[in-house]
Amino acid sequence: MKREGVFVIVVGGFYTPQWWEGLRILYELRDSGIPADVDYRQRSLRAQLRAADKANCHQVVIIGEDEWEEGSVVVRDLVTGKQERLPLAVADLANRLN
Repeated sequence: MKREGVFVIVVGGFYTPQWWEGLRILYELRDSGIPADVDYRQRSLRAQLRAADKANCHQVVIIGEDEWEEGSVVVRDLVTGKQERLPLAVADLANRLN
């Protein structure tokens, strides 16, 4: 089965700046036609990575407090394991993840 879509992982809990930024990224990706989801239960990073794998997502976008403060996100390809840090600008993310 082909992996597709993006799972947005927010580390740090509800109502934090990174949570709101994660939701913004989620909806911007969806508006760009990219299938995207987020864990509304706010589990640990490890549990969210397992959920992304179980949902058969191709990539994850990780945003935590450090990433938010730096104005970046970590994008990890779940097929190759390769990851890179990208700026928060969603236009860049949408183009990169499409």
